[in-house]
Amino acid sequence: MRGKIKTIKSLNILVLFCIFFLSCAGFSEEFKRENKVAGFHYNINYQLSFFKLIKIAEAEILIEEGIYRGIPSYRIVFQIDSLDKKNPIIKKFYIMHNRMESFVRKTDFSSLRLKKTINQRIRRFGGVREKNYYEVVDFPLSQTNHIIIDKYDNKLAKREKIDLHVPGLEPVSDILGILAKGYFIKEHKTDSIKLYAKHEIRAVKPLLDKEKINSKLLGKVDTIKVSCNAKFPTMGGRKGNFIIWFLEGERQIPVQLQLELPIGSAKITLSRVEDFDDNREY
Repeated sequence: MRGKIKTIKSLNILVLFCIFFLSCAGFSEEFKRENKVAGFHYNINYQLSFFKLIKIAEAEILIEEGIYRGIPSYRIVFQIDSLDKKNPIIKKFYIMHNRMESFVRKTDFSSLRLKKTINQRIRRFGGVREKNYYEVVDFPLSQTNHIIIDKYDNKLAKREKIDLHVPGLEPVSDILGILAKGYFIKEHKTDSIKLYAKHEIRAVKPLLDKEKINSKLLGKVDTIKVSCNAKFPTMGGRKGNFIIWFLEGERQIPVQLQLELPIGSAKITLSRVEDFDDNREY
């Protein structure tokens, strides 16, 4: 498996009503082939109540290595696109073209910079909800400085800048950093993970288990199952469950992800892996 999956194109996570998108300026605007580490493609299916899973979007994740602020880093890019260009029925209900990029340290996968770019329109009971904005979050290199959040809402033509002070700030990871860590490091065990979400830092305790699952791409495989509970601000603070299945092996690829929400569930499955013919050791 290691030979075929050496470098791959990745996925990430997000569902119909909740999505994060991170970005980091510093590397080239487009990924350079020689800097690519991994890449994955995913299908995103959504299930509401007793209805069957319906494919609603496609996603990909790219991991690139480089230097950010003089620190050896990984740049992780996640992009999710709804199927509105392929399916006119889906287009009537929602459009989603979101992008998330992140710089994380190579040493501990803690966040250095994130950027969300959100462009979506969702039709629901009571009207249409539209979001069109970008948000850049700079994490300090020390534990004493403030986190700087810069947000611009294109729809409202409004800019918002926030200094978030978290005393004794410890290393944090966004969801992309967690995925990258799972890919590079076999050891998933940790007491808790600090996540940035909605202008605050939250401590999340993951649960670990081993499970054999059926993958459409890889067949029946052994995985490490990592799950945690979290509150979703977009759903009134109600709790949901987030699960990642990492392939057991030298490179622990995220082969499946699932978001269990109060209004349904989203299942994200690996559909294609790209091989960049990279023989470097990491």
